[in-house]
Amino acid sequence: MPDVQSIDLSKIIKRLELIKSLISLEEEDEINAHVLKLEQFDSTSELSSIIVSLKQKSFSKAVTAIEAFINKHHNLAIYINPEINALKFEIKSLEAEINGLSNEKADYEKLIHEFGIRHNKELGELIIKYCNTKKKKLKAHHNNRKQRTILILIIKNMKQLKMSR
Repeated sequence: MPDVQSIDLSKIIKRLELIKSLISLEEEDEINAHVLKLEQFDSTSELSSIIVSLKQKSFSKAVTAIEAFINKHHNLAIYINPEINALKFEIKSLEAEINGLSNEKADYEKLIHEFGIRHNKELGELIIKYCNTKKKKLKAHHNNRKQRTILILIIKNMKQLKMSR
């Protein structure tokens, strides 16, 4: 596993190559943005010299110093598969997406919970009354059916008694 210093060196070299390309494209604003990023690394006197040249807009001197720095340190840099960096960046992006979706899910769960509370508050009594009324109606219907069955049996018995007389 490469150490932090070799990763920094690799990033420094990549950034210097980018700055060199930006100089050839005459993208001065972009160069300034990358110089600020270069300043974040622990710098050597060589790197400090390159940064000073870039800030002073001595681009020919900066390009020469960049090439010398890259040639000197390029053999020392450990190869880091660019796909690994791309995958790390993709992981960060996916983590941010997961966090966003988790927050969205939590918001929906909160809404559902609030709906349940309001539902019970607003309709709870009404639902209880409805269930009690339905219960009474079913009991009444059951009792009426029982009474009809008894009446039918009594009528049948009376008919049989009349016939037997």
